[in-house]
Amino acid sequence: MKIFITESLKELLPVLFFSSLGGTVRLINNRGKISWTLYFAGILTAVFAGLIVHYFLKDFEISENFKIVAVALSAYVSRDFLEIISERFIRKVKIQLDEN
Repeated sequence: MKIFITESLKELLPVLFFSSLGGTVRLINNRGKISWTLYFAGILTAVFAGLIVHYFLKDFEISENFKIVAVALSAYVSRDFLEIISERFIRKVKIQLDEN
């Protein structure tokens, strides 16, 4: 059990770091007023988007560098990324419900 947790943490550490970094850069580039609440909400959103991309790309045969870049970019555009993903998911669910 301890080895599994260590391996999982080892795998997710770069994802968490680069997701947080991407979210931080987005907030800095906003040039608006930044509060701690907005900062932590932005980081949580960025990490969530980064994790989604990480697990999506996990089984593909692509380089680790490409995966990290994809994670960081998804974190940078996390709000837009999650909006697009959720919109497409909701559209597919509505189509499935209409067919039944």
